[in-house]
Amino acid sequence: MSLPIPVPTPSWGDIVGLVRKPKLLAFLPKDDPSVQQVFGRAFFHAGVKNTSSVPITKARVLVTVKKGGQKVTSYLAKWDFTPEPFVAYAPNTAISPQLLVESQVHYVLPAVAETFALFVKFQGHNELYTFSPFSYLYPNLQLSPPLQRGEYSVEVIIAAENYRGVFGLKVENQGTSFGDVKLSPFDNFTAPKGFKRMDWL
Repeated sequence: MSLPIPVPTPSWGDIVGLVRKPKLLAFLPKDDPSVQQVFGRAFFHAGVKNTSSVPITKARVLVTVKKGGQKVTSYLAKWDFTPEPFVAYAPNTAISPQLLVESQVHYVLPAVAETFALFVKFQGHNELYTFSPFSYLYPNLQLSPPLQRGEYSVEVIIAAENYRGVFGLKVENQGTSFGDVKLSPFDNFTAPKGFKRMDWL
C-alpha cells in the first residue's frame, strides 16, 4: 500500500509572488548633463525606476546606436552606482578587468531609480563619444567610433534575470558645446522579440 504524497498548500505570499511582475519606467535625469569642468567634458545619462515590489536582478544595459536606420555601434553601458574599474590611481593607473565586467551588472531595487551614462562630450569638439566601462581603456575616454554631428536613434535594452524591456531615444549632436547635445524619448521603433516596450516616468 502506497502512502499518499503530501501536497503543500500555497501560502498567500506564494500566490502574490506568482502574480507580482517587475516593472521599470524609463526617464531622462533633469539635472543632465553631468559636467566635469576640470576635464572639459560632460556625461549624458538615461535611467530606469523600479515601480514594482520585485527587485530586478542582474540587469545589464545594451545600447544600440543607429543613423538613418543603419547600425553605427552597440555596447554595454556602465551603471552609475557600480564602482569605477580602478585598482590604482595616478601616476600609475591600473584597471581591473574584473571590475570592468562587474560594472555592467546591477540590481534595481523596488522604488529605486538607477542611472547609467550613455555618452560623453568634450567642450569644443564636434564628436560625441559613446561611454561604457571599456572607455576607461582609451585616452580621454574616447571610445571609437565617435558620433559626428547629426541625429541618431538609440535603442536601450534592459536585460535581467527576471525582466526584459526596451526604450528608445533620439540623440542630436549639433555642435561643439555641451548644450548642442539633446536627448529625448523616441517611440518610433520596433521592440526586439521577447522584449517589452517600456513606458516613460
